[in-house]
Amino acid sequence: MALVSLVAWLLLGGCGSVYGQLLEEDCGVASVMQAMVAGGEDAALGTTPWMAHLYANGQFVCGGSLINHRFVLTAAHCIQPDSVVPIGVRLGEYDTRTVEDCRQGECAPPPTDHAVVNVYRHAFYTSVEYYDIALLKMQQSVAYTANIRPICILLDTTVQQRIDSLREYTLTGWGLMWGGQRASVLQTVNLTQIDRYTCARHGYRIDHTHICAGDFRRHACVGDSGGPLGATVLYDGQPRYIQFGIVSFGRKPCNGVSVFTNVLAYTPLIQRVLQATQS
Repeated sequence: MALVSLVAWLLLGGCGSVYGQLLEEDCGVASVMQAMVAGGEDAALGTTPWMAHLYANGQFVCGGSLINHRFVLTAAHCIQPDSVVPIGVRLGEYDTRTVEDCRQGECAPPPTDHAVVNVYRHAFYTSVEYYDIALLKMQQSVAYTANIRPICILLDTTVQQRIDSLREYTLTGWGLMWGGQRASVLQTVNLTQIDRYTCARHGYRIDHTHICAGDFRRHACVGDSGGPLGATVLYDGQPRYIQFGIVSFGRKPCNGVSVFTNVLAYTPLIQRVLQATQS
């Protein structure tokens, strides 16, 4: 997890200026903080309690992020609405090869599986280029623990220009690594944001609903889809991890700049879905 400097904090308006503008107030706090990562490597156990592991028929499908007690945020292209195979959510996952995750003598509780009762894909979604966002409602409310906690979602859309000035983000996921092997241990990598003009010169059709980040060495890949792009900023004097993007698409084979759905562009939609399904 990258702890963004005081500059990023000031870009978000300074101490207290975004107070009350989070979807879930008790969010973005992990039991362990992780230093900035230059290249992809194993995430430290306990640093990403909001990561969701989406699966169907026991097979990994996509990443996602827990945003409150009932909902997971992911990419629309991860969801097949006509599929007869139900999608499930696993929370608290770290190493997919083990039942119990342990590092340096410390062990986390086993991950928990949750059924999905409703899927809310953006109504205008037709391909990954636009409206690539979806919400999954779990059957039961999730209790927060040390290894299962929500990520922060900003609700104040007026801070978009300041967010565009952020330089560094962190990406986490179980996507393909160098050599084409899928990661079994959750990976993390630090990505530099690319302005939209430069991103468009790479051949991408983008607008304000996208974020571009990464380069030839550090980028998202197959399997990272749906996962969160975020950064740690000071919020009311406390470091909080805020999600700014959702892994959407990039070059094939995986190299160069990656494109992410800009979460802030869709916070009104997120709020409407949550308010309409409060039961």
